[in-house]
Amino acid sequence: RAVLERHTTYALGSPSIARIELRFAADVQEQAAMLRRGDVDAALFPEAPSEAEANALGRGGLATVLLQRNASTVLYINNLRGPLASAPLRRALAATVDPAAAVQAAGLSRLVPGDGVIVPGSWAYRPLEIARPPLAAIWAAASVQDAPDGTKMRGGRPLAFSLVTNADPQREALAFAIAEQLRAAGIAVEVTVEPAQRVVSEYLRTAAFDLVLFGWENTPDPDPYTGWHTSQIGGSGGNVVSYSDAETDALLEAARTTLDTGERRDLYALFSQRFEEQGASLVVAYPQRLYAYPANLRGFEPGLLFSPGSRFASVHLWRLGE
Repeated sequence: RAVLERHTTYALGSPSIARIELRFAADVQEQAAMLRRGDVDAALFPEAPSEAEANALGRGGLATVLLQRNASTVLYINNLRGPLASAPLRRALAATVDPAAAVQAAGLSRLVPGDGVIVPGSWAYRPLEIARPPLAAIWAAASVQDAPDGTKMRGGRPLAFSLVTNADPQREALAFAIAEQLRAAGIAVEVTVEPAQRVVSEYLRTAAFDLVLFGWENTPDPDPYTGWHTSQIGGSGGNVVSYSDAETDALLEAARTTLDTGERRDLYALFSQRFEEQGASLVVAYPQRLYAYPANLRGFEPGLLFSPGSRFASVHLWRLGE
């Protein structure tokens, strides 16, 4: 356990709550049992709901909120792999995936459907406002035709891809939901499930993949440079799909040369539009975690979870009401 005591000379004012004690649990079952018994007053639960969690929340006197993690679940598209080297084809493939429908089909209540690289809740986020042509026109622009049986064909060959993801029940469910959407569109997809470490070392780091569904942890600053700038291809860089585009590079570089947040937001909006036009990859979802806290707690301000400790960002404003 750890005990935190208020700093009475804090610049933003002395906190009302004098002492907060943190207790640590080995797993969600122990965590939920502590909350259910009243041994603790609050708990930040994992992304996956559980029966133990539901039982704990039934004790009464609690309020709950879903907190957005500063992270994304991304369908990585290998920009150098066979037909995926074609930007129009990547765009068509990404446009065929409906994130909201995939999340619903997978039954994942704590995933927010993807809406671009910038995570909702960030000061840099702006909803995508892109005029998208009909899906059939996007496929036609990729030189893809439908065979009589509905199979997508390009250059006389059927489109077929492998989709790799890590061995996690939620991630697997989402991968299979995405695969079903692509199959329904006439694209053959084979799903492979591997341990997370192997997904990184044997697929993402070696570029030995067509599609990979995996997570991306954002930094507190929303700058997407490390994941999508050409300079980040290879080595320890985060551009694992080898996305290289001069216009994207220029936008990301420009955003690093200004301190004006409004200007940066505008540049990231242009980047997001270019990202979609080039079919660089697809942000499928953003994960959430459920936070249970006393119903009489006042002053709590939900915000992005950059880390679990982010839930205490407004702790100096907290007070316990009647």
